[in-house]
Amino acid sequence: MKRKLALTLSLCLVLGVSATTEAQAGRKPDNKRLSPNRTEMPPEMKEAHRFDLLPSMQFHTGVLRRDGLSGWRVGDYQLQMSRESVVTGPDGQGAVLQEGSNVLVMGPRFGDTFVGWNVQLLGSEHPSSGRSSDMVKKPSEASPDVGEIVSAPY
Repeated sequence: MKRKLALTLSLCLVLGVSATTEAQAGRKPDNKRLSPNRTEMPPEMKEAHRFDLLPSMQFHTGVLRRDGLSGWRVGDYQLQMSRESVVTGPDGQGAVLQEGSNVLVMGPRFGDTFVGWNVQLLGSEHPSSGRSSDMVKKPSEASPDVGEIVSAPY
């Protein structure tokens, strides 16, 4: 019985090896077999993007001031915010616009209007924000340079 089983397994192995060499297993198919209208990308993705059709970016720094009830001014320019605009603070986290802050505005400029795509708050013009005497810091036990701010002017 063991001889018949060994003979059957070896015969299956020989037939399997001979069948796979005939089928050319593991080879890439010829390009002739692929459909001629097959595409890897849609036609609109094959064309190059035209970034020169977008407005040119400009940078401007200045002090942020209120302009009427709903607008902002940065220096001599009016600031309008786009829907996708991002406002970041000095630490890189999200922030809100505050009057009197020094800001860096990135976006296209049309006449005397900036469309703010990215506004970064650089600091404040108020003298009270620069004083460290108004800030109460609880020193750390590990290092005197590090601590927890207990109270601050803002």
